[in-house]
Amino acid sequence: MRAIFFNYNECQLWLDHPADMLSLHKLADVKLLLAEQPNKAGDPVALAELRRRTISPIMADQSVFNLQNAWHLSYYRAADISSA
Repeated sequence: MRAIFFNYNECQLWLDHPADMLSLHKLADVKLLLAEQPNKAGDPVALAELRRRTISPIMADQSVFNLQNAWHLSYYRAADISSA
């Protein structure tokens, strides 16, 4: 089975919307490699909460432009990997 990379690209997954969370859980069943930037960039707290609620690996992409961004992602444990 091949791994799948899903590029959400800031599509605004909502933590309180069951269908959004279900989509990440279902993709994990098909060997999801990672979900790229599944919510708005610049909000490491929301990204961290999404990461805690799903088993799908999360990649920060539009959230990382400098060392301060990277530090915030690390501090909040907001992503499993970064594109930068």
